[in-house]
Amino acid sequence: MAAEIGIDELKTLGMRGMCSVLALVVHDLTGWPLVGVCEVTDRGATGVYHVACRAPDALLVDVAGRRDEKDVLADFAAEGRHLGLRDLNRDFVSASFRRDPVWYQRYSQALPDLLPEDALALPRPGL
Repeated sequence: MAAEIGIDELKTLGMRGMCSVLALVVHDLTGWPLVGVCEVTDRGATGVYHVACRAPDALLVDVAGRRDEKDVLADFAAEGRHLGLRDLNRDFVSASFRRDPVWYQRYSQALPDLLPEDALALPRPGL
């Protein structure tokens, strides 16, 4: 049986290493597109540092909640890095990252306690 992992540890891991699993859970629940924070070079987008979902209002949803693209990119900024976003498909995320069924289940079960209440809410036009 897997050891219990607390919400704080899931949040920490959701920003560093297990973000892809959380993004898959959110994607599977909502159908929102997966996006990756990546290095942008003259050869195009390379590497993926972080995975999130893009909500219908264009905000990104990750373990920190629903945030503007620039705020998510700032989390991974470092001197000399030129970061951007690239669309990712589910197969790429599942195959390229740690798509462990135990972690998927942990994040699925913890989702209500993990994300702010409005993180998965659909935006209402005109409000």
